[in-house]
This record gives sequence, C-alpha cells and structure tokens, in this order.
Amino acid sequence: MHTAASTPNANYGYPFPGPQRPTGQDVMDNVFFVGAGDWERIRAQERFDHIVIGTGHCGLAFAEQVLQRRPEARILMLERGTFFLAEHFQNLPLPYEQTLGGLSETFPWTLSSRTVNGKHIRWQHGMVPFVGGRSIMWSAWCPRPTEAEMAGWPRPVIDVAHEYFRSAERLLNVVSAGDIDSGPTAPPPGLRPVFGALQHRLTDRLAEDLHRIPAATRVMPGPWRSARRSCTAWTSTSSPRPARCSASSTGSAGSPSRGTAARCTSSPTAPCGGSCHRTAGRPRSTPAAA
Repeated sequence: MHTAASTPNANYGYPFPGPQRPTGQDVMDNVFFVGAGDWERIRAQERFDHIVIGTGHCGLAFAEQVLQRRPEARILMLERGTFFLAEHFQNLPLPYEQTLGGLSETFPWTLSSRTVNGKHIRWQHGMVPFVGGRSIMWSAWCPRPTEAEMAGWPRPVIDVAHEYFRSAERLLNVVSAGDIDSGPTAPPPGLRPVFGALQHRLTDRLAEDLHRIPAATRVMPGPWRSARRSCTAWTSTSSPRPARCSASSTGSAGSPSRGTAARCTSSPTAPCGGSCHRTAGRPRSTPAAA
C-alpha cells in the first residue's frame, strides 16, 4: 500500500481521487507493518541472524539483549495478530477500559478437570493475539520474589532468576510506588496524596495487621513498570513503545555507511499473522525494523 501522496495518479486527489476506504489496519500496515508484497520479498530474499516468535515482553527482552551486544544484528519478529493498542490498556481513556479481557484474549487449550477442580490454581489468563501480546494487557506489577517465596522452586531456576532480576527491572523500568513522587521530578507536596501520605499510611496499616492474613509474607509499595512519570502523569508501558524506540534509536545511531531502516513491520498475510524486523549494515529505506 502506498500513501496518497506517493503515487503519481493519486497526489492528494489530483489528478485522480485517492484511497476512499482506508481502514485503521491499512494505515498501520503502510506506516509500520509489512504488506503482502513486502512479506513475499522478505520470505524470498531476506536473511536474518535471529527470528523471534511473538512481540510481547520475552520477544522485546531478547531483541534488546541482542542489539546491545550486536547493534548490526538483523532480527525478524513474527506476530500472528494485527495491531490493536500502541499503549498499555491502563493509559486509555476511561470509556475504553473494557478492552481488558473478553474478546481481547484467546484460549487455544482445554484446561484439565484436575486443574479446574484443584486447590490452588483453577484457571489462567488466555493469550493476547495482537502486536505487543500480553504486555498491553497485564497489571504492570513487578514484585521481586524472595528466597522464602520461591520455596519449592528448582535451585537452578532460582539462581537464574537472581542473575537476571536487575536487568529485567531495568528493561521494564520498574519503579516503586513509594518513589513515584520523589526526586527532582516530584510534584509539590500534597498534589497527589495517593502516592504520598496515603501510600505510606496504607503501607503502615497493612504491616500492622499482616499477621491476620496467613498467606501474606510481607508488605511493600508496589513495584510498577512505568513508561514515564511527571507532575501530571504516571503511565504504564507495554512492549510496542520500547520496541519502536529501540528500532528508532539504533537506526539513527549508525553512520551513513551503516544506516538502519527504522520501521516496524507486520502483515496479516504472514503465516503467524505478521512480522517485525530490523535491518542494518547498509543504507536504505525498505520496510524494516525492530
């Protein structure tokens, strides 16, 4: 798909009318994602160092780690779904709050009767088949479990978790709710008491009566994955935003002889529903990038 201004016969409606029925997906395909022709070219001609299945947190983490070590790496990210939200659902205007759950999830499995009738885990969330995956729908809370809370976990899993906790929190930009209104960007005292006096008072009250909850282990201000914070806004983030930022910043960092095309790409015609890839090592402006 071309923009109306990019074709000689549809230049802003002159000398012929331009597209009359663009859909939201048409626009996103043209700007960020892969069209049918591009996908065929990618399949037939392109080569990649890595192929990532899914565009959620894990896909983003892998791509970030690779690009930190090898900025010239070529990565193809496949996503079965189309574009749905560029923002975390918590950042949407209130009339759109019901985007959580329901039709935005799919359940490609059958739970066993043992699970449904079990004592502890009786259900689980479904998959989110859109660009960004579960990252656009999760609660954004990121508490780091203690050794006691991981009792019963395999020791190698615990060791790996401790090894990567810090880098995972850095990737997700985890900030404690108790620190939201602190530091040089803090608003005037009392402007947002929910992150000040009220936060501390609730924490103290919970700590005083924690013994009344047998399963409770500790009280702490919630560690929250954040997109940005200011005097007027505190927002959650999802993987589409940092993935685009990573593609753009990496693309602009190269010299002219080693430019990077910084476009995120996807298409419902791809086998998994879409794709996202980053190309580097030669200057060009082909649909690419992540």
